[in-house]
Amino acid sequence: MKLFRLFSSLFLMTMSAAALAQARLDVRIKPANPELKANVEGYVGDLGERDVQALRNFSLGAEQQAEKAAQALGYYQAQIDSEIKDADQPRLVINIQPGEPIHLRNVVIRVEGPAASLKAFRVPKSDALKTGAVLNHGNYEDAKRLIQNQASRY
Repeated sequence: MKLFRLFSSLFLMTMSAAALAQARLDVRIKPANPELKANVEGYVGDLGERDVQALRNFSLGAEQQAEKAAQALGYYQAQIDSEIKDADQPRLVINIQPGEPIHLRNVVIRVEGPAASLKAFRVPKSDALKTGAVLNHGNYEDAKRLIQNQASRY
């Protein structure tokens, strides 16, 4: 009887572990773009212990997050779709064709008002915010934050 309980317990633990297997995110970008892939993975986040049905329910939201991740790096015409692979481990596959990124035109960063005459108040200088550079909202936010931080001190 004890042997039966032991095997029953082991069987249930094995089945529970299999049922709660971590779902996997697989981001496929053509042509390859490691920066975009990392950004999409960050936006979509950990899939946790979702089963196939939960991944299906989550997939539309994941596509929307992937679109935001692409736009943050200047890809506003990305073609995005997803599929669920049901193997040993449930997998959400997000396929992305980013298209051409948006490039900056006529970039002017200036400080107006009393701070403009302060030598210590500096305007951000960055190759990432020059005419012709690919739009990256992170670079814009960094420059804006630098200006705001300086403004808060004066």
